[in-house]
Amino acid sequence: MRSFMTGLVLLACLLVSPATSVVGDAQGGLPTMTLSKSSLTFAAVTSGSAFTKQTSAQPVRVTQSGAGAVTWVATPSQPWLVVTPASGSGSATLTVSVTPSGGLPAAGTVTGAVTITYTGASVPSSNIAVTLRLQVTSTAPIGSMDTPVQNATGLAGAVPFTGWALDDIEVARIGVCRAAVGAEAPGPDARCAGQAEIYVGEGVFIDGARPDVQAQFATFPRNSQAGWGLMVLTNMLPGQGNGSYTFFMWAQDVEGQVTLLGTRTITCDNAHATLPFGTIDTPGQGETVSGSAYVNFGWALTQNPKYIPTDFPSLEVYIDGSPIGPPAYGYYRSDIATFFPGYANSNGAVGYKILDTTALSNGLHTIVWTATDSAGFVEGLGSRYFTVSNGTAATSRVQALRSAAVSASDSTGAPAAPVPPAATGIAGRRGWGANAPWRVYPADASGTVTVQGQELDRFELQLNLASGEQVTGNVRVGDALQELPVGSTLDRSTGRFVWSPGVGFIGTYDLVFSRTLNGQVVQRQDVRIVLRPKTLGPQVVIDTPVGGDQVGQPFSVAGWAASLDATDGSGIDTIHVWAYPVSGAAPIFLGVANQGVSRPDVAAAYGEEFGQAGYELQAQGLSAGDYDLAVFAWSSRLSGFLPAAVTRVHVR
Repeated sequence: MRSFMTGLVLLACLLVSPATSVVGDAQGGLPTMTLSKSSLTFAAVTSGSAFTKQTSAQPVRVTQSGAGAVTWVATPSQPWLVVTPASGSGSATLTVSVTPSGGLPAAGTVTGAVTITYTGASVPSSNIAVTLRLQVTSTAPIGSMDTPVQNATGLAGAVPFTGWALDDIEVARIGVCRAAVGAEAPGPDARCAGQAEIYVGEGVFIDGARPDVQAQFATFPRNSQAGWGLMVLTNMLPGQGNGSYTFFMWAQDVEGQVTLLGTRTITCDNAHATLPFGTIDTPGQGETVSGSAYVNFGWALTQNPKYIPTDFPSLEVYIDGSPIGPPAYGYYRSDIATFFPGYANSNGAVGYKILDTTALSNGLHTIVWTATDSAGFVEGLGSRYFTVSNGTAATSRVQALRSAAVSASDSTGAPAAPVPPAATGIAGRRGWGANAPWRVYPADASGTVTVQGQELDRFELQLNLASGEQVTGNVRVGDALQELPVGSTLDRSTGRFVWSPGVGFIGTYDLVFSRTLNGQVVQRQDVRIVLRPKTLGPQVVIDTPVGGDQVGQPFSVAGWAASLDATDGSGIDTIHVWAYPVSGAAPIFLGVANQGVSRPDVAAAYGEEFGQAGYELQAQGLSAGDYDLAVFAWSSRLSGFLPAAVTRVHVR
């Protein structure tokens, strides 16, 4: 077994290959300059001529696409507006803030703008509209807890905790806490609103994670950063994540006011888990990194008798959804070996990858590890956000992995180009398996292609480009268009789009891809990606008979079953129905249910791929008495029967 220290000695000799650039140069003409945001809202509580509390500075990315030298100057229109840097060249991140100034009212709303004037670009200038709301009092945060779903059962491994929060000034933090278990006796914790709870972690706010909230609360400061998320590795909970746990999510604003966003009770069952588990240790969630040799650490294990092979790459590192190669794996770490003894890889669960962050654009990125065990089960691990900061030169030199493919006109928040959407489907696939099957996603009557998935999923689409065409991409927020989400990559020349949404992304995302030829939009492709809660997973439901029914024979046993994390179809291969006499006599096999029954209600709730998830069986041959009817569904992903759905009936 290799030692961890040996691995550290090797670090100086290892370099990661630079990531493939995914943003092509513009075809001919001058470079384009685009903004990540076209408007900002600030608020401040005033006390005479001073701000007692205020919205903090907000970043706006200026991105150059295309070769050529572009210089720019940023000019605020009002004395209370501050922008830094005031000038520069190529791509950069501007920081916009507000400050007290003579002439501001004690209460009310004022407006201004930051104008960026370009030299050497295809457009002369861009504008950032700024609104400042002044007030004498402030209210507590608002928001919600969205996942995991309440009373979810059978959870294992890493579980995403997500939601959103906004404030009339600014939300300072999200504290995720849990109730004590067993003999635990916590005292009051300020991170848990002063309650006697155990602090679990901090929710991280992600720009662009919740376009639905951004559109609904358009007048709130920092509304594009309303979405938050935290990955909780349930294996680290008391009892190694076996039992029931209650969590509390607290939002606190910059004035110290606190709101309980939600409470969730979930049941975890890591003792019967079948997928690899682990996490990324570095970078930390939201950490800022730099340099050409940053060390990305993580660890992975799987259940006995399976193991994670070390003689060939069983782990893979993805940045913004694109694989960059496997980490070195098989190193010892005492805390992992002590906390998880007896697994095949307990004494060699740690791995590392050397990241050349100078090959990435400055700004926010996602990183995920995947692990494939000896049974072929694949699971994503970690799901971290990290920020690259390598100075101004790196931003202008490289636009790798994070898509900045937003046209100059779209960057102002204008509606989609006035061309009809393509009526044809597109090829795509989802999931972390290297050999995940491709399929054609059809377009509906409006020309929209809908792709169903779940939190922390991975999507790969191949947009159809004709010779000489390029493609740009946006996400629709209300009636406006903004840059593609964090964690996505778009190759403008080949039309390959990849997205691995990180923790905090949930709900519906409307993407707009515009095919261009010689700088003119020739076709539009509308793609809707729907992310369901990861914790839904496998479901087995009995609709009839209802518990307590008295039935004559034959009678119908019917319902639906699906692995809602399946990548193709319902994910259920077969369904067996048994009758267990309440008297304690031997169980009776009633047969294999007929599958493929149409369930439009299930399709409407979970996606069209589950529209044939219904099953039905005619049961007969039972003696009169009371029975527990048990429906067992075989999951193709887990290669085993799911826990049974049970209902009790009286047979006449």
